[in-house]
Amino acid sequence: MAEFINTDWYQEFLQELSGLIIESEFAARWELISCYHKVGSKIIKVQKEKEISITNFVQRVAQNLGKSIRTIRYAVAFAQKYPDLTSAPLEKHISWRGVIKLLEEGVARKPCEHLETGYYEICKKCGKNLGEEESEY
Repeated sequence: MAEFINTDWYQEFLQELSGLIIESEFAARWELISCYHKVGSKIIKVQKEKEISITNFVQRVAQNLGKSIRTIRYAVAFAQKYPDLTSAPLEKHISWRGVIKLLEEGVARKPCEHLETGYYEICKKCGKNLGEEESEY
């Protein structure tokens, strides 16, 4: 076994690397959240300027960007609910998935009646992995 593992300098080195990783992960999550807020804001702006159906516009944009309609809808909903990103009640560690949960709070949703696809137990209807525990994120 390596003799440096239990040294003070190595433990400090690991702490430094861990801090770099944590801050970079936060920055990446925040950049994605900021990006989707900008996407939603721009879609809303163009939709209003061109006076076109938001539903059709979102579907077309999603298709042409190669993104899911659901993702683009959430981007628009996020920008509508929080036109100023700094006013959104977001915690430092939040992910885009966390933003989606925030948007869904208080929205009555009919639960999915899961349909198993076989060995992997993935719902055919909603895509949830039925073999995994629910996680917070």
